[in-house]
Order: sequence, then C-alpha cells, then structure tokens
Amino acid sequence: MAKLGLLLATLALVLFLANASVYHTTITVDSEENPRGREESRCQQQIKKQNYLRHCQEYMEEQSRGSGRGREDYNRPGSKHLDSCCQQLEKLDATCRCPGLKRAVQQQTEEGEFGREELQELYRTVDKIMNKCDVEPRRCGFQPRNWF
Repeated sequence: MAKLGLLLATLALVLFLANASVYHTTITVDSEENPRGREESRCQQQIKKQNYLRHCQEYMEEQSRGSGRGREDYNRPGSKHLDSCCQQLEKLDATCRCPGLKRAVQQQTEEGEFGREELQELYRTVDKIMNKCDVEPRRCGFQPRNWF
C-alpha cells in the first residue's frame, strides 16, 4: 500500500511539473515569436491610459462638424481641444501615436453618424493633427479605406 501511495505521489509530481513546464514554454514562445503583439499591447495600454485620446476625438468632431459655429474658431492653434489632444499625444510613445489616432477615429465614428462630407473633413483633420501638435511622426498617412 505504501508503494502505491509513493507511486501516485511521484506520478502527481511528474504531471504537475510537466503542466508547469508546458505553461512556461507557451508564454516564452509567444512573447519571443510575436514582438508586434507585445508592441500592440503596450500601445493599447498607453492609449487606454490617455482615455482613448478623448480630447483628440473632441477636436476631430469640432473640425468635422463645426459644432454649429464658424470654422475659424476651431482652426486656431490655441483651440482648447487641440492643446489637450497634443498633450495626450505627447504622452504616447512615437510608435503608438498613429495607432492611437486610428483608434480615436474608430471610436468617434462608432459614436455618431457622419455624412460623407463630415467624414472627409474628419480624415483631413486627423491627417494634420500630428503636424499641428509638432510631434513625430509628422503624419500618419491614413487613408479612409484602411480604417474600417
């Protein structure tokens, strides 16, 4: 009976170690083979921390819809939302800024209906934000067909 208990304990230990080894190997292999996945995950965390660039979304909406006022109010460099948007972008790594703006556009378009002209204005606005904020890269080169 003691031999059977010892055998079962040894078998349980072997299975435990084999399971732990497989789990560890899986994590190691995934992180080494998928550096892009790590980069995307890191960017997603940064974007989330910056509230999905909410100020950039508000600036985009102002520019594309005009918010019922004259466009000149929103095109000035000192616009409240533009300044806040630039601050949010500056807190992101340079490699995360374009994915952040892309995510902001996706969220913006999911929240409201945009006519064709409003969408075109939205695309133009997003394409200029990086340059207006004076951050790298200067432009993301977004094209509407790549967004949805």
